[in-house]
Parts: sequence; C-alpha cells; structure tokens
Amino acid sequence: MLSAAPTSVKLGFVAAGSRKTAPLLLRNEGHGTVYALVDHVDGGAPGLTVDLQGLAPLPPDAGATVSVVYAPTAEAYA
Repeated sequence: MLSAAPTSVKLGFVAAGSRKTAPLLLRNEGHGTVYALVDHVDGGAPGLTVDLQGLAPLPPDAGATVSVVYAPTAEAYA
C-alpha cells in the first residue's frame, strides 16, 4: 500500500508565471516493491503537477519525497 503525507497540500497565492512547490512523502507500507506513476492530479486547479523525477521503485517500508508543483498561467490560489 502506498501512503502520502501530508494528505493535503496548500500552496497559497501564486502569481502568474511563477511556481511554488511543496514536499510530499510517499511511503510503501506494503510487502512488495511499489513503482509509482502519476497519470492525473486532481487539485481543482490547472497547472498543478507532481514531479516524480528521480523517484526509484520503493521497496517495503521505504519512502521518498516528491514535489507538488503549482505553476498557474494566471494569478491563483492552491
């Protein structure tokens, strides 16, 4: 089982053309190796993504930090 902490991320105000990032810890709480792939991020705001660059397969009881990235094309809150 893959868990994420924190369970919600608030990035606040972001100006158009800027970006903010927040850390997200992914942890494998299961018995087998987990291979993570994010196909879709549903945060209610365009420009919200998860950066998995450098994320390796997670063996049992292992964790890794990824970045939640918000880069709106207009001023917005996330």
